[in-house]
Amino acid sequence: MHYTTPSIARPDEEFRVGHQNDGSGHYYAVLVDTPHGKIPGKGRDKKAWYSFGGREHEVGSMKFQWFNCHAGHHVQLQKSHVPPARGAVTGHQKDTGTLYAVVCHHTTHGKIPGKSDGRTAWYSWGGREHQTMDFSYITVVMRGFNPTPPVIPDFHPHPHPHPHPYPQPHPYPQPGSGGYFPPPSGPPAQGLAEGMTVRFRCKTGKNLKLAA
Repeated sequence: MHYTTPSIARPDEEFRVGHQNDGSGHYYAVLVDTPHGKIPGKGRDKKAWYSFGGREHEVGSMKFQWFNCHAGHHVQLQKSHVPPARGAVTGHQKDTGTLYAVVCHHTTHGKIPGKSDGRTAWYSWGGREHQTMDFSYITVVMRGFNPTPPVIPDFHPHPHPHPHPYPQPHPYPQPGSGGYFPPPSGPPAQGLAEGMTVRFRCKTGKNLKLAA
């Protein structure tokens, strides 16, 4: 599913995710139409730059596209070891395949939009292609969407849960299992009052007496 629309009309401020410390200011993530494919790069005003083959390449306004979010969505940077499962902004390079639009962090030149294959990222600066492992994916998600999974409360609210949280077998043998007998019924048994004596005969024929 696509959450962005490339456009040559105007940039979406959501994609102004970069800044160079050489005085040139802020940069947008853009998609550059090159002989090598549609490659994620950086853009501002009427120019864009991308990295390829160890060099920085520059194009004019008719050779790149701004990204625009669909209604109800916004840009979110995701830093992870694997490409996002949803919402990733992508391009394509003929010799490598899918490339992800990323922001390269903590470079000596600033925070610069670039490209990544999911393991390494590259950005252009000063006529050269630079490589880094410190980057975030540019993703587009629905407003209000929280990528952090919800915290599921413990099954047992008290600090010492019962050792058997799941239903246990019935304490009485079941019909057909051998030795079945129904659970006791009637009023609960009463204890012997002081001075009371009870006599009864067991199956062996012996007389027994219980006294309180």
